Amino acid sequence: MQTADLLRSFAQLLWPVVVAILVIVLLPVIRGLIKSSDSINIEVGGAKISVQSAAEDIRKLISDLQDRLNVIEGRTASRDSDGGAKAPSAPRPSKLLWVDDRPNANVYERARAKDAGYELLQAESTAAAERLLASDGPVQMIVTDMARVEGGGKYNPSAGLDLIRDLRRTDQSTPVVVYSSRRSLAPVLEDLRQVANVKYTTSPTELISLIGISQADQMSDGLPN
Repeated sequence: MQTADLLRSFAQLLWPVVVAILVIVLLPVIRGLIKSSDSINIEVGGAKISVQSAAEDIRKLISDLQDRLNVIEGRTASRDSDGGAKAPSAPRPSKLLWVDDRPNANVYERARAKDAGYELLQAESTAAAERLLASDGPVQMIVTDMARVEGGGKYNPSAGLDLIRDLRRTDQSTPVVVYSSRRSLAPVLEDLRQVANVKYTTSPTELISLIGISQADQMSDGLPN
């Protein structure tokens, strides 16, 4: 009995030591796997992105959806008290031009646009966007970032605004949604408000909603306060 008790006591003391040794031995391997996850790519909407980038995009969408749910519930209650409101019609399949100097950014938002039936055209600069409009236009809607690196490697903090101004010289009707960060939008807000049929948002949820609005519909301002 004493021998058995001794063995049990020894086993109880040995397990924490074994676990500690395994942690020490495997820790470098675990760290390497975590670091290498950024080099592991998955395909979303035809574009390859890293696992970490995908996780961050999902986190951003979930966080934004949580914030928006309260607003939606408030609007629904208000409409119910007014006897209901007409549901928006689904967009007819057409072309959507997406301008961003990071072709692998916003892959989930672009995938949603494809799911809605849009043929997606992509451009990485203002010049490339204008060439696409000339060769493949017209488009039903344009989504553009604001600040980007243009052709020749030159950074332009108001590239999106430049594109819109060029477009409005000949086209006053095509809706444009500027999808960018608050920091990039802040210096050009007043200029954007002066251009017809242009809206802006920092919210992926609001962007998806705006993409679902047809050309004849009025678009709402999507910049959070």
